[in-house]
Amino acid sequence: MQRSRWNALVPAGLMCVLGAALSVALLVQHAGESSAVCLATDGGCEAVQQSRWAVFPPAETDADARLGIPLAAWGLGYFTLLAAWLLLAGSPTGRARYWHLL
Repeated sequence: MQRSRWNALVPAGLMCVLGAALSVALLVQHAGESSAVCLATDGGCEAVQQSRWAVFPPAETDADARLGIPLAAWGLGYFTLLAAWLLLAGSPTGRARYWHLL
């Protein structure tokens, strides 16, 4: 029974690490550094990263865009919290199942 628990947690943990790494790379790109995340050569990634939709809440003007939180930071927070949740609550088996109802 313990083996099946780890079989479910390992892929989920790896996906959290991959999502967090991608979020960090996008956050670095949002800060203005070059990144190898975007493979487009026509500059589309930079245009999206500098648009009003790259932050939350969406900005009305370019000056307001500095006040919003980049979506990559939201993604990093999400994947970090999800990884912590998986470590603390584990897979939904036995008593841990009730924690997943929250």
